[in-house]
Amino acid sequence: MRTLVAVAVLVMVAAASFAQGGGYAAPEGSSQAFRVKAGYADVGDLGGAFTAAIEYSTPEFVVTAGWADAKGTLRSGLNVFEFDGDQYFLEAGYTYRPPSNPLTYIGLGVGWYRLDGDFRQTQPVPGVSSGHDDSAGAFVVVGTESGDRRWFGEVRWVVGTDHWDWTADGLRAYVGMRF
Repeated sequence: MRTLVAVAVLVMVAAASFAQGGGYAAPEGSSQAFRVKAGYADVGDLGGAFTAAIEYSTPEFVVTAGWADAKGTLRSGLNVFEFDGDQYFLEAGYTYRPPSNPLTYIGLGVGWYRLDGDFRQTQPVPGVSSGHDDSAGAFVVVGTESGDRRWFGEVRWVVGTDHWDWTADGLRAYVGMRF
C-alpha cells in the first residue's frame, strides 16, 4: 500500500507540472528545478525495494526528501526477526558538473535517515515489537541528464546509516523528471 501511495504522489506531481503549460514549472533555461524520482533502494541488512523522492536542485547544490520501503530477515544472536518498515530521509549535498560535459554530475553530501517499522520475532520465541531509530549518514552520487534536462538517472551510495544492530548502507538507483 505504501508503494502505491508513493507512486500516486509522483504521478500527481508530474501531472501538475504538465498542467502548468505542458512544460517545466521553472522557466526555460533556469538553473534551479524541482525533480521527482523513483527507483530501487538497497537498505543494507534491512532489505531493499521501491524508493521515491522529491528534490530541489541548482547546478551546485541539491536537497532531497524521500522514502524507501524496507523489508527483510534480520538476525541478532539467536533471535530471528522479520522487519517491515519505512526509511525516511533528508539529504543535502554538493554536485559538480564538468565543463566538458555539463549533463553529467558527481557529488557528495550528508543526510538524516529515520527507520520506522515492526519487528516480528520468529525464533526462538514469536513476538511483535515496533520502533524507530534515527541516524546520520553520507552519500556519493553520480548522474546524467537528457539533452533537454527534463529526464535524468542517478546512482547514490549511502553510507554510515546504522540502525539498532544493523546497517542500512546501500546503493540506490533512480530515474526521474525535472519540472
